[in-house]
Amino acid sequence: MATLARRLEELRLVEHSRAEDIRQVQTRRADIVEKDLVVSDELAPVALPSPYEQAVLALFRREAVTEGRALGLLLGTFDSASLPELPPVPASEIWTVTS
Repeated sequence: MATLARRLEELRLVEHSRAEDIRQVQTRRADIVEKDLVVSDELAPVALPSPYEQAVLALFRREAVTEGRALGLLLGTFDSASLPELPPVPASEIWTVTS
């Protein structure tokens, strides 16, 4: 509770001696659960809706977004190895721009 004590003291809501008392309190996981201090969803890992993931993967397969952009859109729930492999581009579709 040290952070809470410091903030209460900064806001001048408690005296220094009271802040020291607050610092001595140890919050346990049971306290969090029993007193509903944190919504359980806040503790869950990131999960994206399946239709959203499918849409990002479809964009990646069509090469509408790069690998880096797809990974960014997937918010760290995928890594490079988790993305689908793209088919090689036929040589006939590769062209160069000359100036």
